[in-house]
Amino acid sequence: MAKVCIIRPTGGPSGDIQYDFHSWAGSRTLPLLRSSHAVTNDYSSVYAIVPASLSADIASSDVTIFFGHGDWDSLIVHDGSGSSTIWFESTVGSSASTPPAISAGALSGKIIVAIACQAGHGLGKDAHILGATAFVGFMDSVAYVATPRTASTHFEDAFVAGPNQVLTGLVAGKSKA
Repeated sequence: MAKVCIIRPTGGPSGDIQYDFHSWAGSRTLPLLRSSHAVTNDYSSVYAIVPASLSADIASSDVTIFFGHGDWDSLIVHDGSGSSTIWFESTVGSSASTPPAISAGALSGKIIVAIACQAGHGLGKDAHILGATAFVGFMDSVAYVATPRTASTHFEDAFVAGPNQVLTGLVAGKSKA
């Protein structure tokens, strides 16, 4: 059983990918995760700043799953007012020694799953350099078709079931190493 830190901030209007991911993660991903893993932290509110506890919570978890916005070198949370905050940013090769709000060593031996656009580009490599065991992320923009008034969609099913299957496989592989 893995200890999981999940980041699924709300914010933005209905139909915004962060809002939809927050909803899907809460109603479908969390029950799946809780059936086979320990969800130790659930960042699910609107955040104007990165919570001070984030670094310690990532460090004390085996896996962190992020549902939100991404770019080639950052994971981003929209706060619902039109502003956004960078929660994790690639700093490898820059003058900064660690990503914002993440202490040195917090990623050591950790698995990071980013359900966010383009996060697989620079962040995946840099998370590995900072000690992460694995980083799973999209290499391109995430697109889906929202279907209002339906219980779920094939897109929702994939985004919800996928992290649990990846998590189970990665944790099983990590425990054998």
